[in-house]
Amino acid sequence: MAQLHLHSEDFWQFSLQVYARPAVKDICLRLQNERNADVNLLLLGLFFQARRILLTRAGFDALFSLSNHWQLKTLKPLRDRRIALERGSEAYHAALAEELEAEKREQAALIACWNDQGANLANDASQRIELLHHYATPLGLDPTDLLAQMQKAAGGTSTA
Repeated sequence: MAQLHLHSEDFWQFSLQVYARPAVKDICLRLQNERNADVNLLLLGLFFQARRILLTRAGFDALFSLSNHWQLKTLKPLRDRRIALERGSEAYHAALAEELEAEKREQAALIACWNDQGANLANDASQRIELLHHYATPLGLDPTDLLAQMQKAAGGTSTA
């Protein structure tokens, strides 16, 4: 089976378009705040779903490990610093811009991880599953419920 090569800019543009939908933003931020979810991994799940990309457990584990590293070492410290600032201040907006740039770098790293993982697509179709289905477990959510919530918020997954 040929490996599908993805481009980080395609994922970034998809994310900007989908995240602009209030329901998507709301659910992503709620899951981030209540379940420590990585918004980029949620958006990657929608991106994969829109492209009918399924992955193996090993492929998910590689993405999840990278996501955890980015959250712990880069994004959470930036987010915590921004939240401590006065909302609307110049310093707050500068911190927000820095955080957004780090989010974009994480997306590029996730796509690079996907592209580097030659076995992300299993030959055995029974071993492949949607990213959001895999991600529900560490979030302590029902996989079917997470899929339904994200699909409803995104208004389907046909966004290109």
